[in-house]
Amino acid sequence: MTVKRGEGPGGNMALSGAKQLNIEEGMRFAGSRNDPARMAQNFAGVSGANDGRNDIIIRGNSPSGVLWRAEGVDIPNPNHFSTFGATGGPVTILNTNTLRTSSFLTGAFPADYGNALAGAFDLRLRNGNKDKYEMLAQVGFNGFEAAAEGPLGKRGGASFLVDYRYSLIAAVHALGLSVGTGASVPNYQDLTVKINVPTKKAGTFGLFAMGGLSNIHFVPGKIPPTCITQVTMKCSIHPIPVWWVLHMRSTSRPGLMAALLPLFPRRKAKWITSSRRMTCGASAGWIWIIA
Repeated sequence: MTVKRGEGPGGNMALSGAKQLNIEEGMRFAGSRNDPARMAQNFAGVSGANDGRNDIIIRGNSPSGVLWRAEGVDIPNPNHFSTFGATGGPVTILNTNTLRTSSFLTGAFPADYGNALAGAFDLRLRNGNKDKYEMLAQVGFNGFEAAAEGPLGKRGGASFLVDYRYSLIAAVHALGLSVGTGASVPNYQDLTVKINVPTKKAGTFGLFAMGGLSNIHFVPGKIPPTCITQVTMKCSIHPIPVWWVLHMRSTSRPGLMAALLPLFPRRKAKWITSSRRMTCGASAGWIWIIA
């Protein structure tokens, strides 16, 4: 009897609930936005929370129970603007141009997926072109993208693959154009790298890396007034309107003045309270910077 490692979903150890996701076919799914998580939502028994996030809900289970894995290694939430304990987000870090056919398991997990409660997504990265150099540039919902792949060295079949993306909305906003988000612009970027080095006697060595950075600054004027205190700062020479975001019940007047005084060295500040009060318990007022 000869035993070989399977290449199917779950390594042929999953008797049921295992599906293969062909990335090329998944990119044709309606509403997938080149997001593997949204592609998986097209399977039977799988749905999403809403169009704004790519949470995977399998037969009513919590999305937090989904296990993400890349190249056999468990990974944290692969999404931009994600929160602690969640497994989904608005924009994915995963790049369909770097993935090959992967496994999606909705139940009866093999022992390899022992940490999964609701489902498991076993992603596989493809190798770069070992015969010639290729480059890619495209623009889509997920942002501006640039990629390069090709052989490493002249012999041996080693290859590399590098793919980088940058926020489309941030790039358009930097050009002075409006896309409907106001001043609250989502900034994100991600990078995926895969290096494959086969050898004749020592086996095949692979190195992969993926990661992303994301941030967004909400303008105070766009936050509900029940959660902020509106403060206008004026100078003795000319008024300078400035908005300061204060968390509910967390900033006192002395603390606020102590935070502002370093911005105006050798000057004194005076707090003048107005009659307006917020429902969150904070009061609005004026701060005068006296020369």
